[in-house]
Amino acid sequence: MVTPSESGESAESARPYRTLFAALERQLIFQDLSVFDTEYIPEQILIRKEFDPIIRFYFDCLSFKLQQALIIVGPTGSGKTLASRYYSRQAQGYAQEKGVAFTTIYVNCREIGSLYGFWELLLATLDRRTKKGLAISNLVDRFLEAIAKKHHVVLILDEMEKLYTTIAPERVNDLLYLLTRAKGNRSLAVSISLVLISNNAHLTDYFDAPVKSSLNAKHIVIGNYDARELAEILRNRAAQGLKAGAWSEKAINYIAAKTAQFNSDARFAIKLLRNAAATAESSGQPLGLEQVDEAFEVTKRELEQDVIKRLSTNQLMILQALAKEAVHQRTGLLRLHDVHRSTYAELCARHKLKPLVYSHFLSIVASLQNYDLINNILERRRSGGYIRLAEVNFKPADLEQLLEERLGAFTGAA
Repeated sequence: MVTPSESGESAESARPYRTLFAALERQLIFQDLSVFDTEYIPEQILIRKEFDPIIRFYFDCLSFKLQQALIIVGPTGSGKTLASRYYSRQAQGYAQEKGVAFTTIYVNCREIGSLYGFWELLLATLDRRTKKGLAISNLVDRFLEAIAKKHHVVLILDEMEKLYTTIAPERVNDLLYLLTRAKGNRSLAVSISLVLISNNAHLTDYFDAPVKSSLNAKHIVIGNYDARELAEILRNRAAQGLKAGAWSEKAINYIAAKTAQFNSDARFAIKLLRNAAATAESSGQPLGLEQVDEAFEVTKRELEQDVIKRLSTNQLMILQALAKEAVHQRTGLLRLHDVHRSTYAELCARHKLKPLVYSHFLSIVASLQNYDLINNILERRRSGGYIRLAEVNFKPADLEQLLEERLGAFTGAA
């Protein structure tokens, strides 16, 4: 075998990948892309006064074994999930120092397709394998057996409202009641506390009377970030994820200001920073205001698609009805009662689904406003009373195809 040196060829030229990737490395302004991931939890987060009840919640779980429930409500990108998961990680570190068997389990409810899947996921999180074909009661028994020797278990249910659209509401209420009453009814030593996170300010409307009484939950509302807070978050991500000298305070403040004006969503701001940095990198230019402006529309489109893909089937149906009505009427404001009676009813009939009653329809419409997909408006009538209106806030280009795919999977159609 002839070696590169024997053939007169240098070792460097025999490895063309070095030349290729070294060139790319010189162009990069990123040093850690994971910092811009939506699941990333930094070592330090922006401390907000609104997070104090979350810290106290975990402290009471650890110090007093207090079984409790905390409902956290707020708009998308306000730090609800990040704070819950960050402080759960801090609580686990504190518990380890104290020698306390403390466990937190995080579940994103939009990933749950059935009640069986819920219990299966909990057991998988606890490294307990399950055999197929078991009854749900068997899964419940296995879960309670798995946590029996723990001091305290905190179950974080994110996007809690999604469970009520994928599982029958009465079964979700039975689930919550079981979790809150397991310690007493099953004579367990372990305490089970719940953190319920939602964009829907009316989440408790889903709870029946026994669940409300059993939860006895404390409620906190997390507000939007302001431009100053967003700038601090972005500064931290830029310092960790971008190379030194690749970003400026001016660019960070500009992104923060644009985001605060648009939707105050920290996740949007972080995506915008990432996209603006990618734009700067591909053009060989430093990250500046021009790159931010160029990346803004791209980021808006990404956010819209991401949000729509996360919607429940009922939310998609109603959003599609609103979009169709907006195209048909060629007007900004839509009468929700008319949409429910005509376009929405026709869409449900076409897909052989039972339409929601008007009050439930309105609650779903309210949840869509939390995603900035629509504006929900209450207008006073001249004759007295009010009329409910909605204004569509998105481009419904891919909505119909996504809805068809979702309903195909939902109904088992090909």
